[in-house]
Formats: sequence, structure tokens, C-alpha cells
Amino acid sequence: MPITDKGLATRNKIIDTACDLFISQGYHATSTRSIAQAVGMATGAMYNHFQGKDEIFIEVLNKYHPWREIPFAIRKAKGSNPEEFTKDAARILSQIWQKKKNLIKLHLIELIEFQGTHLPPIFKEVFAESELELEKNLSKQPMQEHLSRTAFSQAMLGLFFGLMMTSEFMGVELPNDFSQLGFQYFSDIYLQGYIKDISKKGSSNNIEKK
Repeated sequence: MPITDKGLATRNKIIDTACDLFISQGYHATSTRSIAQAVGMATGAMYNHFQGKDEIFIEVLNKYHPWREIPFAIRKAKGSNPEEFTKDAARILSQIWQKKKNLIKLHLIELIEFQGTHLPPIFKEVFAESELELEKNLSKQPMQEHLSRTAFSQAMLGLFFGLMMTSEFMGVELPNDFSQLGFQYFSDIYLQGYIKDISKKGSSNNIEKK
């Protein structure tokens, strides 16, 4: 039976509420009952929308995993050459990350409670979206012959994940400028070799393009 608009709105409310609870309380401390109470509905009624807490968490992860922000950053980034484009994408992601740091907790819950079994489909989807956005973006700019879509998308995913994990769990207080510009610093280190390499080659004939 198709989901009605009201049913979809209720599902989204459950997902959004559960996301806040998983982040603030952790997975084990968040029960199906506590989610229902926070939403303002009977626990039994929530089973009309989800089979249980595991399914709710999977939907939360699918909607709010931090990787989901990468295609948006690629779509909005601008630059007249690969380095400018990369730095602008890094700037956009850094701004997003500063506002949504707590979402990394969803990734950790997934690793601990589910051994990361739900991450490959998300990665595959985000990777495909990133490549698509990159293709659309670069077709409007004078640099499309100098950038491998596959390499750039994969690098951005790895770069963003590296920043998320180290900035939150290094156990040290980072300098203020690094906290604000960390992703741009990471882009200089992580992608500079790639940028230099393609600048030397300077032609799509020498770089695999997907």
C-alpha cells in the first residue's frame, strides 16, 4: 500500500527525532519507547511505520550520514583550475562540518553495533552522486580536461572521512585556525600531489576519465 503524505510526514518525524536521541543518548540508551514518547505517539503505533529500532537507525543513517554532504559541496564548488575547485569544495564542506559535527556519532554507532554493514550502499550511492555532480559542474567550467572524475570523488570521500575522525577523536585541542580551516589544510596535504600530477600532464589524454 502506498504511503500517504501524512504517513510520510510521520515517518520523517520519527527519523528526525530518533537521530537526535541516538546522537545525544547513544544507541543502547535509546529505546523504541523513548523514540515514540519523544515523537508524541504510542509505541504500538510506531510499529505501523517501522519494524523496530534497528530499522529506524538504518533510515537515520541513510538520511543523515555525513557523507551525504559531499555531492552538495561538489555541486556548489567553483574554480578556474583543479586547485581552486578543490579548495572551494573543501571550504564548503568545512562550513557544513562545523555545523554538523555530531553526525559522526551515527557513523560510530554503525561501526560498533552493526560492524559497518550498512555503509557500503551509502558509500556507493554518495560516490555515484559525487561523480554525477562533478560531471555537471565541470562541464560549465574551463577545467574539465584536467580532472579525473573518479579520482576526485574518491579523494573527497576519503578526505572528509579523515577529517571527521581525526578532528573529533585525536584527544587534543586543535588550534582555532585549524578547527575553522581544517578541511582546507587537509586538502592541501591530501590532494596536492594529485593536483601537481595532473598539472604536469595537463591533458585528459593522459588521465583516465570516467
